[in-house]
Amino acid sequence: MAIALTHLISWTQVTSGGTIVCAYGYAFEMHGMHWARYIVALGACVGAFTSTGIGLYGFSRVLQVFARERCAPVVCRSVHL
Repeated sequence: MAIALTHLISWTQVTSGGTIVCAYGYAFEMHGMHWARYIVALGACVGAFTSTGIGLYGFSRVLQVFARERCAPVVCRSVHL
């Protein structure tokens, strides 16, 4: 996506009236591909939810290890699937 963005739009065109716009959606829209901005937005939403889920999963494992070492409450020691 970064390579596509650098070839579609100049870095000076990323701002619109002093405010930064969504560079990917704006770049595709400037080239007449209005449908692509929705695909980019959907991909960004899916990526945000996925990374949040992975982060929460990792945090639960770290919390369990902290509880086993008695650095966190002992209640967090057990994991139920």
